[in-house]
Amino acid sequence: MGEAASVSEADALDAVLRLAIKGDQICFGELWRALNPRLERFLYAQGAMGDPPASDVASETWLQVVRDLPRFKGDYRDFRAWLYQVGRNRMIDAARLKARRPKATVDIDDIEPMGAPGDLSEGVVNRAELKEIIEKIRALPAAQSEVLMLRIIGDLSVEETAKAMKKTPNAIRVLVHRALANLREQIGGVEE
Repeated sequence: MGEAASVSEADALDAVLRLAIKGDQICFGELWRALNPRLERFLYAQGAMGDPPASDVASETWLQVVRDLPRFKGDYRDFRAWLYQVGRNRMIDAARLKARRPKATVDIDDIEPMGAPGDLSEGVVNRAELKEIIEKIRALPAAQSEVLMLRIIGDLSVEETAKAMKKTPNAIRVLVHRALANLREQIGGVEE
C-alpha cells in the first residue's frame, strides 16, 4: 500500500494546515476537499450508512475539527490521523445513539455510491462485487476490519493508522497481516 500523499503534496498541505489553524477559511476548505471524500468512504465502509449516513457522521467530525483545530499540534500526517480518530469517535457516538432509538433498516443498494478516482472501487467491476468485498472485510474481527478500512479506504500510512487507532505501528502491521491472511482464506489472491 502506497503512502497517502506524495512528499510535495504533503508539504503543500502542511502549509495549508498551518494557515487553517490560524483561521484561514479558504485553507480549511482545501483540507476538507482533500480529505473528506476518503473520510466518508471510510465511515461508510465501517458501517456508518443509512441512519445516520456517513455524510452526517463526516459532518459531525468536521464540526469537531473546526472547534478543536486551534489547539491542534502537528503536521499534515498527524492531522490526517487525528481526523480519522475524531471520525471513529463520532461514528461510535452515532452507533450508541442509534442503539437507543428504534431500529430502521436500510439496504446498501439504496445508498448512492461515494466513488472517486483512485479509490478502492476503481478495480471493482460492479456494485455487487464491492458490496461483497466490504461485507467480507466487515466479517473480520473488529480491529482487523477497521485497520483495513483505514489503510485501504482511508489511505492512511501505518504510522497514521497507529495514531488513529491508538496502537503502535508494529501492532498495526500485525493486524494488517492477520486481516489480509483471513481475507486471503475467504476470497483468495489478496496481496499485501
